[in-house]
Amino acid sequence: MSWIDANYIRRAAVTVDNSAGATGAQDITLTLPTKWDAFWGTGGVLSTGFDVRFTDSDGVTALVFNRNVWTYASQSAVFKIDGWTAVATKPSLVWMYWLYAAAADASAAVTITAERTGYIEMLAPSGAYRI
Repeated sequence: MSWIDANYIRRAAVTVDNSAGATGAQDITLTLPTKWDAFWGTGGVLSTGFDVRFTDSDGVTALVFNRNVWTYASQSAVFKIDGWTAVATKPSLVWMYWLYAAAADASAAVTITAERTGYIEMLAPSGAYRI
């Protein structure tokens, strides 16, 4: 599977439920869980959050996003992803990347209009679950 950049160490799937939506440009709001050790723990995201990136389902096409809320000390983060192309009435996938020490800030101003909610998918012994 394609990867945005070999310098990025980690990524996670973000599931977007567009079952009630139409095709075309949509926006995503993603609130990260505070108890996610792979992201917030040692060896995780930079304290600035500058290393976070989002791509379309192909793993390489960059998506425009905003680090809407970011408080590293309290593990609080909300990202707004702008202009993602949805597939009608189907759950879809985007990728979130992090852990690249030399990454520059890519957070940009976004205009959110047709908003969908994204969920981080985690693997548990019994399968995938949302946290």
